[in-house]
Amino acid sequence: MKRNKLLSIILLIAVVCGTTTAVYGEGNNNNPPEPNIYEKREINIINNGRDSSIQRDQLPEEQLGLTFEERELTESDLLEGELFQVSVIETNTITTKSDQLGLFSTEDIEIRRQIEDIGSEQSDYDIVLVLIVAVVFIILLMFVIIIPKLKPAPPPKKVKKA
Repeated sequence: MKRNKLLSIILLIAVVCGTTTAVYGEGNNNNPPEPNIYEKREINIINNGRDSSIQRDQLPEEQLGLTFEERELTESDLLEGELFQVSVIETNTITTKSDQLGLFSTEDIEIRRQIEDIGSEQSDYDIVLVLIVAVVFIILLMFVIIIPKLKPAPPPKKVKKA
């Protein structure tokens, strides 16, 4: 029994190590490969196939008169645009005081993010390591416990009747 387990473990190691070997074949260096020859071709790009089938004609004079021109912006339109682009002044006393004291500065946030990044990288490495150990443990468990139990039981001995 122990011999079979030892033999199966050795066979497993041999299979795992044997799959990583490289095999080099003999090469025929008499005929070196020829390089590709590229020729310049004209490229026709069609964005939409339906557009190419439509025949385009000049617009009639009635439709040319219907084109719209953008009106020039007045001073009130320009002022209105500027009013809505200006940021809102903070009137909340808590936010203005925190800005004056520098309580929530961006430097603190950047340092915290760097610390969190280092922690997340370490946790990713730990998760991968735990998964690899779990897979190896499950494979060993199969070879040691489950596969030997799958062997057929020996036939029962016949009792001779006297």
